[in-house]
Amino acid sequence: MATSCYLVYVIIELMIPRAEILVGATVYDDKEKQAVNEVLDGGWLGVGKYADKFEKRVAKYVGHKYGIVTNSGSSALLLAVQALNLPQGSKVIVCAAGFPATVAPILHAGLIPVFVDAEMTSYSIDPHEIIQAYRSQENIQAIVFAHTVGNVADIDTIKNLARDYELYIIEDICDALGAKWRDQQVGSFGDIACLSFYPSHHITAGGLGGMCLTSNEQYAKTIISLRDWGKMHETPEYYNAYNTETKYYIDIDGINYDYRYSYSHVGYNLKPSDMNCAFGLAQMDRLGDFITKRNYNFGELELL
Repeated sequence: MATSCYLVYVIIELMIPRAEILVGATVYDDKEKQAVNEVLDGGWLGVGKYADKFEKRVAKYVGHKYGIVTNSGSSALLLAVQALNLPQGSKVIVCAAGFPATVAPILHAGLIPVFVDAEMTSYSIDPHEIIQAYRSQENIQAIVFAHTVGNVADIDTIKNLARDYELYIIEDICDALGAKWRDQQVGSFGDIACLSFYPSHHITAGGLGGMCLTSNEQYAKTIISLRDWGKMHETPEYYNAYNTETKYYIDIDGINYDYRYSYSHVGYNLKPSDMNCAFGLAQMDRLGDFITKRNYNFGELELL
């Protein structure tokens, strides 16, 4: 009897139609396709004018002076941590309940993560845990934290702690583009902010992409250099200021070298293509509508 009932249950389960409901998905149309085709028709696929426009637009939106586009949010976090240039063995506070991308860069840089708990109300880092960690540990230099799934962390308390304890702040806003704290965009409070344009996030750069945001010129220069194989670049806008008459201006021991082949860091190649940036630039036109729709959906689900 029990076996027969189980078989009936299984048959009924198989007959009920199932609908897959995604938390986030990519939305695009001919505007994004046209933007990508414009890059293809232009003949230059590397980081170029669309990257420059994309960086400036996102940086202005969030409230920073510089934007440096990358091939992923994980790459952005890696570059941000390394741009701080903390001494080996320094400790960095990070939330224990989070994504590996916030922890791995700390280890890659030869730093030590100090894990603290999250708030149950927001699932973001608990400022009181930061206080306890700082008081119980030595040589803590920075805080790396995310606004988990768009839930904004207690920015006021974190900023005050960073000021009092002289700590650097890296804001991971991969889930929170467009979120605000006291009418100010998240990502604008720290020394460096990091974005991801993965398909399920607010906007995407053709399925991938990320960005570092900062108002510190030296951080911007360092991030660009590390992203571009360690090349020595004088300004964040170097790739739009190319001039064949002035390219030999890096003076090393009295000899002028071509800045395009001069290296100041041990770096990587973490650039996207201009096609990605053109796609992301078109997506920025949709950002307001995306945010409105996500907030509406959240409100509907919250009522269930």
